[in-house]
Amino acid sequence: MINQKTNSDKFDFNNLFIFEVSKNHAGSVDLGKRLVREFSKVAKDAGVRAAIKLQFQNLDTYIHPQYRSNDDPRMKRYFSSRLSEEQFKEIVSEIHKEDLISMSTPFDEESVDMLDRLSVQVIKIASSSAKDWPLLKCVVRSKKPVVCSVGGLPLKDIDVLYNFFKENEIDFALLHCVSMYPTPEEHMQLHKISVMKRRYPDISIGFSTHAPSDNLSAIQLAHALGARLFERHVAIPDEQLEENLLFYKIRTYTMTPEQAVKWLASYKEAVAMCGSLNADSVLPEEKEIQTLKTMMRGVYARSNLKKGELIKRKDVYFAIPLSEGQMSSGEWQEGFVANQTYVPDQAILNNTGTKGK
Repeated sequence: MINQKTNSDKFDFNNLFIFEVSKNHAGSVDLGKRLVREFSKVAKDAGVRAAIKLQFQNLDTYIHPQYRSNDDPRMKRYFSSRLSEEQFKEIVSEIHKEDLISMSTPFDEESVDMLDRLSVQVIKIASSSAKDWPLLKCVVRSKKPVVCSVGGLPLKDIDVLYNFFKENEIDFALLHCVSMYPTPEEHMQLHKISVMKRRYPDISIGFSTHAPSDNLSAIQLAHALGARLFERHVAIPDEQLEENLLFYKIRTYTMTPEQAVKWLASYKEAVAMCGSLNADSVLPEEKEIQTLKTMMRGVYARSNLKKGELIKRKDVYFAIPLSEGQMSSGEWQEGFVANQTYVPDQAILNNTGTKGK
């Protein structure tokens, strides 16, 4: 059961592109700033609204003490890319300097507090935290806009999230997501976007993709199905970085700036093909109407007709071309009254009098 109370919708999530930095700053403020600048240029060149998303974790409490120094590559990556609050502050300042939206995923309560101190504008909830109620309760106390991924959640759990954010009067959007890295095409489950659009019609639904970075069709299909904000992992390719920085690697689901340019161009193609969602967009274009008329049949007199005479089906025939001002076969009805004299093969005008009794 979902509770569709109205929301003030103070934050506009529509047509927002979220560039997820994750750990791809590799613990370097300079690299983090460079990522911001390069993807800012991508967004500005494409004319789209964009957010740069970071990840915050207090590693001293987020990771159990016994697992902080083992040989798990994931733990090594956590610690090799660690940044202090002051260092993150520099990157957030760079995001704001570039007129981008700052966003971060907090994985613990301490990180929510840091997010507030750094004036990060939007909170992102990872799919893995979408049922972490101590964290979620802390997040809603901030009253910041929220974007929440729902990878791996059944609809009943998404309903609970929806109602939770509504009851706490949070501006929020939900992202369809499949938590496989990378996500094979046969597992993308894009139909869930339309399911969520119908189920939660009063909020924005988006798509957080982990598709291979050269996939350009998923965003087009997602837009066609109703997704209106999009998230993708990003990084900067650099052979020297990959040689010198521990665990710095461009993963197959991570976009470079060059790939992001193509990704956004693909999105724009989808927008053009789908057309506007305004009510007037269902009206046909004049060019289309004129093209159709070249294949429509007009009404022609089969025999002589006198003015005022009742026109019967045996008195006319249908043929192309349809001339300007001529009655079309689709407009024909038995029993029109001739409003002028007609000779055989003459076009019957569409201002022919009303049907006779």
